[in-house]
Amino acid sequence: MLSACGGSGGGDGSPTNSGNGGDTNSSNSGGGNNPEDDGNAANETSRDIGLYINEVMPEIRLNKSTALQDTDNSPQPWLEIYNSGSSTIDLTGFSLVASGDGKQSWSFPSVQIQAKDFLRIWGSGKDRSNNPGELHTSFSIMGMQSLTLKHKDGSVLDKVKDIVIPPDQSWGRYPDGQAWTWFYDSPTPGAPNPQGNDRFSLNCDDLSLTAGAPFQLKTTPSTNVTWQSDNGLVNVDSKGELFAASEGKGKQNLARITASDADGNSRSCEVTVVNWMANRSRLTVVGTPAADFLIDYMDGQILHSTPGKLFASTDGMKSSEQIGSFPTTPTAPIMRKTPYGYFASTGPTIYYSPDLSSWAPDLAMRHENLNHGFAHFHDDHSGKSYLYAGEYSTGNTDIHSVYKGVQTQHGPATWKEVLRFGSLQDFYNDHSKLDTIRHIHLVITDPYTGHVWVGTGDADQHSRLYYSDDNGSSFKLIGVGSQKFRSLSVWFTKDYVYWNMDSELVPEHVYRLPRSKYHKNGNEWASLTPELSSGTTKPGVKYMITATKGYHFPHGVGYIYIEDQARQLSYKERVRPIEDPQYDYSEDVAELTHASHWYHLWVKDQNGEDVLIMNTSAEGTEPFQRDEKSRTFGFKERSDGSVDVQELLAMPSKTPDVHNAYTQLIPNLQDQDGYIYFRGRETAHRTYKMRLHWVDQ
Repeated sequence: MLSACGGSGGGDGSPTNSGNGGDTNSSNSGGGNNPEDDGNAANETSRDIGLYINEVMPEIRLNKSTALQDTDNSPQPWLEIYNSGSSTIDLTGFSLVASGDGKQSWSFPSVQIQAKDFLRIWGSGKDRSNNPGELHTSFSIMGMQSLTLKHKDGSVLDKVKDIVIPPDQSWGRYPDGQAWTWFYDSPTPGAPNPQGNDRFSLNCDDLSLTAGAPFQLKTTPSTNVTWQSDNGLVNVDSKGELFAASEGKGKQNLARITASDADGNSRSCEVTVVNWMANRSRLTVVGTPAADFLIDYMDGQILHSTPGKLFASTDGMKSSEQIGSFPTTPTAPIMRKTPYGYFASTGPTIYYSPDLSSWAPDLAMRHENLNHGFAHFHDDHSGKSYLYAGEYSTGNTDIHSVYKGVQTQHGPATWKEVLRFGSLQDFYNDHSKLDTIRHIHLVITDPYTGHVWVGTGDADQHSRLYYSDDNGSSFKLIGVGSQKFRSLSVWFTKDYVYWNMDSELVPEHVYRLPRSKYHKNGNEWASLTPELSSGTTKPGVKYMITATKGYHFPHGVGYIYIEDQARQLSYKERVRPIEDPQYDYSEDVAELTHASHWYHLWVKDQNGEDVLIMNTSAEGTEPFQRDEKSRTFGFKERSDGSVDVQELLAMPSKTPDVHNAYTQLIPNLQDQDGYIYFRGRETAHRTYKMRLHWVDQ
């Protein structure tokens, strides 16, 4: 693969250097599943006119000082063309062809390259040809499997194929125009390639190794290689096959793998043992479009904004045009479309627009909404559109509310407060005040029923899930008293309601409720933690005290404890059982213990089948955190109700030497061509464009 390899998918193939000039080729075997062929035509002809791809840097992953930035001040991949001949070559009509994300071609504009000179070309996908010094291809070279330089007559002049290039390094010929020799930490686009000190590459950067499943490592070059692991948990054999029989705890799962050749070259990388499936399906970065704030895919266009302006793109973010004004916002806006217009949540204000061209304030809140804190449901029967917004902040004295807006025709919504919570300080002052939280994590509507789900956090007493079956007029408690109910995402299928865990304090799981339980209970969700006022408590069960008079319980109201005896319950002595199998009918879908689970997005895979994508941050604590990377997972519900769960990508912080707990890729939208766009946080790029290749287990 012509990319910085690793994450979930590893590298594909081990190349064989071709000597002076010519192309670089490889077989395609080993880690990962390759979704596309190189697409070589059998009758393709080659010729040598002394024009070569001389250096290539396919992916910028970290925030390194050596990363080149284009005129948009954005680090982008690039390649360098070198004219080794003695005369000028007119490149007009020549082309670069890439395969791996379909087969794409970009033609050179009217530009010349002097003898013994170099031409840098940005492989960004921005498609710019006006300035010969700032040429941008129409496709991104990230994630490509081959890159071919063609003459205007269609003959092949040079090709690079299936190369394992380490993250944030370039690969170059040395001397210029001769054999591919060095990997460079300090690239030299537009200048001669120097003699380097790194001839070796290895395809396990940011690799997750599934316990019990082997993974074949690859190097460039691939002969006379010896292998070593610094962790007895992870074995690597003489052929470079990795295997871990079981996982450890936390950072016991980290191993450094070193590959060395007979000439003294070596390369090492970090591998993390995990208890979930990795290296089967994958997300591949194919571009990093320029966008301050991605918003959504609506009306056949990708919407994104800069302060004060709204833009739309219909060509996969290769170009955009301004379509209106937009409120200035310090945070990523959230937009919802109703049959009667558009609403955007930006900071503590919700705005309305009839047509995306201009916006007017519609609701002033105390605080902002999180990604899943602003929801919409349209009732076809009544013709009403319902909007719901939940407030998020981190101040101890802040109170938080859920608001409902109703819209029956074109124009602003009519808003009112439907749920209010007291502050953390109220709880600290008086633990009997149980209607207190730190903040609201989510307000999401069920597309199958119109029910509204609300999630709060962060301490056990404040971690709760509610639902409303009457359009927000009243709310019923699903669960409280455990990190199990501290969630940032609830999602829905025809048969289940799922939620994740925004907690770094305990092992993280994904849970679900079967809708069959809802129907059997008279079309009502029974609480998983019901308030009990009769019978007795049970030793060994955890309870949250909700009412007491005197010293009946070992603690007062608002405290959580593990029972050591049977205590009589009454109206004056009440508790809620926590994770008691007698009442808790939730199903454990997957344990994904590593870091806090965050947001989700429904997408289609390459076969048009539904996949739920969920990201995690790097926010973890011992003994649960395995490494300091964020991860993206995919969930596919099978026809029998089981769920195929796989890791799709692991991403380091832009500054891996300085841990940032909030490093993450937030799934934002999927466009008409199936590309998925992510918003980067503490990553090298602000926006990522990816393709998903899913392989069922």
